[in-house]
Amino acid sequence: MKSLLSLLLVLVPLSLAAQPVVSTPVVLTESFTRPDSAVDRIAIAGDATGALIAWADAGDNARIRVADLVTRATFDIPTTSDDRVSLNSYTPVLPALAKRGDTYVLAWADPVASPFFPFPIVQTLSALRLESTGRPFAQPPARGPLFSDVVAPMNVLVAATDDGFRLYSVDIGLTSETRADASLNLDRSRLLVRWPVAAVAATSRTLAYSSPVYVSGLLISPPPPSDFYVWSRPIAATNESETVEVLRRSFLPPAHMQTTIATNGDGFLAVWREPFDIIGLRLDRDGRAIGSPFTIASGTRTSTNNPQILHLAVSWNGSQYVAAWERFSIEGRGDILGATISENGDVLSQFDIAATEEDERMPALAGGGGRTFVAYALYGLADSRIAMRTITTGQPRVRAARPR
Repeated sequence: MKSLLSLLLVLVPLSLAAQPVVSTPVVLTESFTRPDSAVDRIAIAGDATGALIAWADAGDNARIRVADLVTRATFDIPTTSDDRVSLNSYTPVLPALAKRGDTYVLAWADPVASPFFPFPIVQTLSALRLESTGRPFAQPPARGPLFSDVVAPMNVLVAATDDGFRLYSVDIGLTSETRADASLNLDRSRLLVRWPVAAVAATSRTLAYSSPVYVSGLLISPPPPSDFYVWSRPIAATNESETVEVLRRSFLPPAHMQTTIATNGDGFLAVWREPFDIIGLRLDRDGRAIGSPFTIASGTRTSTNNPQILHLAVSWNGSQYVAAWERFSIEGRGDILGATISENGDVLSQFDIAATEEDERMPALAGGGGRTFVAYALYGLADSRIAMRTITTGQPRVRAARPR
């Protein structure tokens, strides 16, 4: 009897410690008006000391806004346009954040007067340095290349590297890369790949990317498949030919895909949604696949496209990866679920992050030191709010130094 009791005392703390602890929500914003749902998202970056979030507010004074998750201080981001009044009906969109040292870089697509007739407005890649509190440095935003004068930008991405930052502007059919030093002096833009990028992560030697999947060929019978890619390239690469294809998967329409990627500093975890399941693939420090894709979570198999699994996010918290995704119910309400994954690709736990009577969507993750910040939207009929929770999963792992 005594030995059985001792065994229980040992096992109970272990089982409790293995299950992530999710804090109660803190609402960070009173309200904001979302832009078009096609570009609706929250950006986040940070570590164990804190994080910043950014979002597009399409209200009467359309702007990008940034908030500090610790102090809750909020800042409005200045536009690159010289004539905000005439552009006020156009919303800056697609905020992206990256942190390097004590400095953040915010990138977004900003409306500007068009040099192309007959289009009055186009959008440009814009970027701004932020202090660790979220306050913008006293400088105008840097301006990168213009997006297409015909179609809206598909994506904006930014990644921190040892020598500065990489900014990505994603248009129909191609992705351009703009390099920037630590002071955000932009270099000329170069073609990265001749297809869109959905997510990027960087280590000291490698950049890893994943792509979206289009809903394509719906007017053709039978419709052709759409391809999904994970690929990588050396951090010092300057030539498009140095891009290495790591994985290609084909899906038949309808196949709108969610995808994300994160790094633990020594490798990567790519996460994407297939028709029914959430799938992961590990990459090593050189961007090569480790093993085969594995299932992180399975969705309800109610249709060929399983629209119940929507926005995805993944982050490294110092000891394991944390993934989050939005599950959209048939009642028309979103919940946010999560999972923890070891750096060896083992799914350690699955749990609810925000599953209440409110409509909770668009998770974004950042963290370190065994703690993960989760920012997400509380959808309303007229406007929305942003809430934050923290997930605690354990102490960070101390990794032995490896030669580079």
